[in-house]
Amino acid sequence: AQMKADIKVELEKLAVASGYSEVKTHDQGDNFQEAVGNQLSTISEKYVDLFDQTATNVDSSSNSKKGDHLSKIMLGGGEVGRIVFESKSGADWTLTGTTNKSIQKELEESIAVNKADYGVAVVDASHTKTPVEIKDWYLFNPQPNMFVIGVNWTENNFVPLNFIYRWLRIQLLLNHYQQQGEEDLDIESILSDVKHTRNEIKTVTKVISNLSKMESMASSQKADLQEYVKKTVIKLIAIETALGGGGAN
Repeated sequence: AQMKADIKVELEKLAVASGYSEVKTHDQGDNFQEAVGNQLSTISEKYVDLFDQTATNVDSSSNSKKGDHLSKIMLGGGEVGRIVFESKSGADWTLTGTTNKSIQKELEESIAVNKADYGVAVVDASHTKTPVEIKDWYLFNPQPNMFVIGVNWTENNFVPLNFIYRWLRIQLLLNHYQQQGEEDLDIESILSDVKHTRNEIKTVTKVISNLSKMESMASSQKADLQEYVKKTVIKLIAIETALGGGGAN
């Protein structure tokens, strides 16, 4: 009994010394959606765009909500386009397919119901079952008006979401100016810059992905080290106790 108590004390000391503590896991549903919504609300407010925390338009045939968030891109007090967002955490979805679990099918419906120009699925890239296409690049573009982006929720890294919002917003503004026959802007030059920026965004998301993988590996090794240290402490205390010296304080 004394040995067990000594071991417990030593492990508690070890936990404090190493800064080790249990980390609560996120609720894999509503909390992620709320976190994405908060980020989008902040970005939208910066550009004075109109933002709905929940896209309330419904499909009359099923009377179900389509889209978790809806941003109306504004210019001079008028709407120039819409971006609808779906939040996905956990593993109950697929990138492709025709079932209700297909994220492409869901985005198609959300775009249609909300009369949006673009649909973006925001997924938790830190989830263990997130598709490799997302884990590798954090950015997937299955259709011209559709994007799937990864954010590392556990690290509160929403940079990809911020970038894709701004990039799509620029596209909508350019479309508007083109339709209006704007002559004061060099539209073709700006379009060229936008194309290059898309490649730069992809580079950024790739680097984020690589860093996340390295951090995940480091975290795993840290956990292994923690376990090895615990086992060694237990063995040392057992030996010291057998020798009659007891565990070190």
